[in-house]
Amino acid sequence: MIKSKIRYLIRFYVILSICFKSLQECVCRVLFDRPLKVSSLMMDSQSTQFKATSSRQRQEKRGRISEAYQKIKEMLYNQELVPGQKIIYEDLAKALQMSTTPIINALSRLEQDGLVILKYNRGYFVTEISEKEAQDLLDARHVLEEYSIKKLIGIYSETKIKYLEKILKQLQDYRPSSYTKKRLFMDAAFHVSIAEMAENQVVKELLNFIYEKIYLRYRTERIPFNRMDEADKEHTLLLHAIKKRNLVLALKVLNDHFVKVNKNLLLTIRTEV
Repeated sequence: MIKSKIRYLIRFYVILSICFKSLQECVCRVLFDRPLKVSSLMMDSQSTQFKATSSRQRQEKRGRISEAYQKIKEMLYNQELVPGQKIIYEDLAKALQMSTTPIINALSRLEQDGLVILKYNRGYFVTEISEKEAQDLLDARHVLEEYSIKKLIGIYSETKIKYLEKILKQLQDYRPSSYTKKRLFMDAAFHVSIAEMAENQVVKELLNFIYEKIYLRYRTERIPFNRMDEADKEHTLLLHAIKKRNLVLALKVLNDHFVKVNKNLLLTIRTEV
């Protein structure tokens, strides 16, 4: 049952990636690479120069959009933009020292990621994660992490375990006075590292996508502080079970961990009226 879910998720991810890439290439051809009708008297050198200039301009434009996209995500990470907040183009442009054009294009990309939403006649807002979406993402995450643990135990090595121990120590050494986005993403890094050590790049990317979808729209101030200690103990038990190659125990620890994660996450999500 789990394997069939994994195969379905992987097929969906691959097909979606191929379709999205094809769409991007098509749009780029239509918008930017349309043949230009020129006089037969134009010199080849002029045509080459125009193409080079046009290509450079396209690259610069894409570069500015990507830069704006990453910087806005950093603002979400640093809680400079919070769930439910209205996004003002002009304020963002001023803060990021950019024109509004790449900002708007970047927000369009973020809308495709589900991190912001465009409301009619009101503009863009940072989206708030719903209970249904959070549960769906957590269910998918659980299946992917079970798969990663099974595979990692099957290709166990001391080098892989030492790497996971290093990641876990970094997480446990970071003890902020309250829950922060950094703490959440360091927690996520431990789980993603299990997929990385299991040598499945697709699962690793899917997990990164899931964590971003949850944590960039998650209000950390609502997480109970004692959850930090609980999570550290659960991670330690999980790694211990993996080191012992005890699959039954590892899956039990993971399941218990998810019960608590689900409970805390769903309790801290604001129910929209």
